[in-house]
Parts: sequence; structure tokens; C-alpha cells
Amino acid sequence: MTDVDETIALGADAIARVARALAELHYNQAIALTAAARLDDAVAHYEAALGLAPGWPEALDNLGALHAQRGQPDAAALALRAALAVDATRADTLYNLATVEFMIGGYADAAAHFAAAVAARPGFALALRGEAQARAALGETAAALGLAIQAAELDGGADACAYAAMLHLQAERPAEALRWATRAAALLDDAGPHSLVGAAHAALGDHAAALAAYGRAATLAPDRLEPHFNCAVMAEALLDFPAAIGHFRRAHRIDPDHRPALINLTRLLIDIGHDEPGELAACLERMLALDPDDPMARHLLDGVRGHVSAVAPRRYIAEMFDAVAADYDVMMLDRLGYQGPTLLTDALAALGVAPGGRALDLGCGSGLIGVALRPRVDWLAGVDLAPKMLALAEARGVYDRLDCADVVDHLRAGDDAFDLIVAGDVMIYLGDLAPVFAGVRARLTPGGLWLFTVEESPDDDVRLHPTGRYAHHRDYLARTLAAHGLETVRVAAGVLRVQAGEPVAGLVVAARAA
Repeated sequence: MTDVDETIALGADAIARVARALAELHYNQAIALTAAARLDDAVAHYEAALGLAPGWPEALDNLGALHAQRGQPDAAALALRAALAVDATRADTLYNLATVEFMIGGYADAAAHFAAAVAARPGFALALRGEAQARAALGETAAALGLAIQAAELDGGADACAYAAMLHLQAERPAEALRWATRAAALLDDAGPHSLVGAAHAALGDHAAALAAYGRAATLAPDRLEPHFNCAVMAEALLDFPAAIGHFRRAHRIDPDHRPALINLTRLLIDIGHDEPGELAACLERMLALDPDDPMARHLLDGVRGHVSAVAPRRYIAEMFDAVAADYDVMMLDRLGYQGPTLLTDALAALGVAPGGRALDLGCGSGLIGVALRPRVDWLAGVDLAPKMLALAEARGVYDRLDCADVVDHLRAGDDAFDLIVAGDVMIYLGDLAPVFAGVRARLTPGGLWLFTVEESPDDDVRLHPTGRYAHHRDYLARTLAAHGLETVRVAAGVLRVQAGEPVAGLVVAARAA
């Protein structure tokens, strides 16, 4: 080698060493800038480092993580894949790439890269949990559960145990969920793990234990809405209505726009009471501010303010009953002691009505009255506004025909005649009864019977309660029936149901077509 060649070689080596040193300076500066939250500057220094030292895996890995932190998943994935092109066994890089892919919804790719990270580093608990999340997102519940359990057993930390509990809850395995959630809560006395304990107890039907766990969560996070909301739900399940109202109030104060808390608070203030001056009206006004077209809020506010509308909005009725369809029978029979079927069949017996003929059940709901009526008639039809309630009625198999319609529209639209038309807890959603009485008269056979229940008003002809239900005076009923060719043949007092622990006074009215 000549002196010139040696000089060139020495210069090249020096340049390479200086370039590497400069690259390391840029790399370290990028780390410092990231710690200072100067992310754009950090990116520039990582790029400068890579310009001097192309293919540097650590710099590519950090740059990819930084792009992900800045919400640039495409750039992040590009840098991370470049790092893997240099060394495909880098567990941290595989993990970071999988995290980016999960972020953008590439769950299958994420699962594969999380698994590769575990293969590269056995016992990598975070990667196991990441794969569990990806498998869960893909709907692979069993695989997700197995991975989450492995991660929790390896990691032993509260977060891993809490995630295992959450997956077991989603898989409807509350006993296993409770085991992991209890372990998480023992490791970390925080609202999150205690809320999971509460959810597991609630799924197991232990409302008292659930309330205690949710209560601990609410104590630890007094300004977080969810623990108070959950406490309210459990307190109501335990029939501790004042406590339920208190927690719904707290949730509503934390977030005045949270509709579930607002709706449930409003419902309990109506059903149970304990409202402070002006509170119920304020809740309903807030509901209207959030949704000016909300028919329930508008109708209930009319009742609170003493305005008597002609009829409850159809959308309100349909949405209200569809919302409670799954729990309707238990709610009506067990919790509210609904007496409609018994009162109506007792009235038929008292009037000596012989079995047979064609009958129509107005506002048939889930079919509770249809079940009681079916043995007494040859043919039975039902009509209701709420599709989910009609599905329950159809499942009972007691109706020959079912229609989804407003009762007044249905009466006006048809021309077949009935020997008996009944309505239990339907007139309570109609203020002006003239249209329905006219429709009933048009569809009754001569001498046909019209049998219905109402809540009784002691003074006004028609009164709209804050419950959103109407009450009617006996004299109003008699006048309106007579005006439409219907002769009152029997009026009997009875208890329709229980409301806030108090019996709801009502009337069972029978009238015949003249």
C-alpha cells in the first residue's frame, strides 16, 4: 500500500468514526428531546442519525415508536419494518409494529407480530396480552382468554389480572372474572379493579357485593361518573331507592349531558319521588336541551307543569315499551304487581259473559291479557305500537292475529266486528278518549262489550300526572261513552298496580254497544 493509499484509508476510517459519533449524538439528542416532549425536533434528529448510520435498528425502532406516539401509524410501520429488515428477531420492534397494526385495525397482522415477539422473547407478558387483545378483536374468544391468562400468570401485575377479568366478563364467565378482578384489586386499590369486581358480582346476581365494590370504586374516584352510575343501578336492584337517586344525582352532576344518568334520575324522581324543588322539571328541561325532539321529555314536562295534552306521543310509547320489553313481564307482575288481567277477567265473570265470540286486545303489549282472555273467546286479535312487545305476544301463541299500529288508527282502518274489545293500562296513555271510544263503537257488534281500565282522577275530567300517565274522572267516562253510543253497564274500583310502594287507584269500566 502506498503512502497515499494509507492516507486515504486513514481518512475514510476517521470520517466513518466521526459519522458514527455524530449519529450517536443525534440519537442521544433525539432521546432527550422526546423526554422534553419536543417530538418534531426528536424526529429530525433520529432522521439525521439514520442519514449518517443507515439501517441502525435501535434508531429505526425509536423513530417508529415516536411516529406512533405522534399519531402517524403509516410512518411508524415503515420505520419498524425497516428495523426488522435488519434483524427480524427484535422482540421489542415486533411488539411495537404489532401495536401500530392494532391501532389501525389490522388485528390479524397484529396478532401474528405479537406472537412473533413472544417467540423471539419467551415469557414476554406484554406481547401475550397484546395478542390476547388482537384475538379478542378478531372474535377468537377462547384463544384470547388463554393468552390473557398466560400474560396474567407471567406478569402478576394488576393490569394483566384486570384484563383477564375483563375478558372473562365479556365471555360471560363471571366466576372466573371475579377471581381475576379480586386479585387485581388486591394488587392495586384503584377504581378500575374494584369496578371489575363489582361487574363480576353483578353478573353473578350478588347485588349487595356488587354495590360494595362499586362503592369502593366511587370512594377512590369520587369525580368519575361510572362508579356512581353503577352504584345507583345496584342500589335500585336492592330497592334502596334513596341511595339510587343519590348516586344518579352525583353522576348527573359530574356530567350533566350523560343521558343514561339523566334519564334514570328522571325516572326515579317520577316513580319514587324524593325530588328537590324544581329538580324534576330541571332534569326534563335538560333532556330537551340535549334533544329538542325528545317526545318523552316533552310529554313528562307537560305533566310536571300541569298541561293536559290530548294523547301521549306515539314515538314515546313505542320507544318506552320496546326499551323494557326484555324485562317487561317480571317488571309488571313481580315488581309492580300489575292486576290488569285479573281485573278484566273478574269483570267478565261478574257480568256473566258467556265464553266464545271474537275479541280484540287493544295495546296488547307482551300478551299478559291475551293469556287470561284466550280461554274465554273463540278468536283473538291484538294490536300494539311497540314491535318488540308484539314479538313477545306472538311468542305466547295465544293470538290469531297481531298488528303493529296505533290503537285509534287501527280501529278506524278496519271493518271487521268484535263481540268483545278490551284494553288494560292503555287509556292511561290517552287524554282525550273520544277518538278511541268512537273507534270502539264502530267495531263492536250490536250488544258487544267494551271493557277497559283507567287511573281514576278524583276531580278533573282528565289529569296528566308527572308519570306521563293520564287519569280520568268517572263522570267524564260516563259522558264520553254515552256520546258515542256506548252504555255504561259496570264501573268497579280496583288497584291497578303498585307505584313507589303505594297502590294506584283505578277503575274497571264495562260498556255495551247500544
